[in-house]
Amino acid sequence: MVVPEHVRCVYEDPDPEAVVLWLPVYEPLKAQIDALKRRLGRVKIVRARYITPEVVVISLARQHGAKVIVVELPISYIARLVEYAKRNGIDVLMIKMKTIAIAKTWNEAEKLVNEKPGTRIATIGISEGYPVFEVREFEGYEKIVEIRAVTEPW
Repeated sequence: MVVPEHVRCVYEDPDPEAVVLWLPVYEPLKAQIDALKRRLGRVKIVRARYITPEVVVISLARQHGAKVIVVELPISYIARLVEYAKRNGIDVLMIKMKTIAIAKTWNEAEKLVNEKPGTRIATIGISEGYPVFEVREFEGYEKIVEIRAVTEPW
């Protein structure tokens, strides 16, 4: 099997019982791994660093024997991915993260992350031309059953 360069194992228990395909832009936090292990047992987590077409993601999941895909992606992408995954017997999980603070500096954000290492993550964004340092905390996973978009002509 040829595995693209952007796909690699980021965590593996001895003799894993389940394989998880990880699509978020960051590597899994310890709390996220622990939550997967509580539900799935011993796990192997394979991370794809770049968003690829949905059918390629399903192909990667099948190549690695993944029965679960973890996502944090645009909703239109997730909607198509859920449909493809259902047809292939693969569950798609959404990460539940709660914003606990908007810090004024990166150092302040890192301090908050270090209060609960392996559970929190800091991100940087721009709002009204200024940097925003968001600290989010992992709360769990939810299985995506269906995504429905109601649209109208514009």
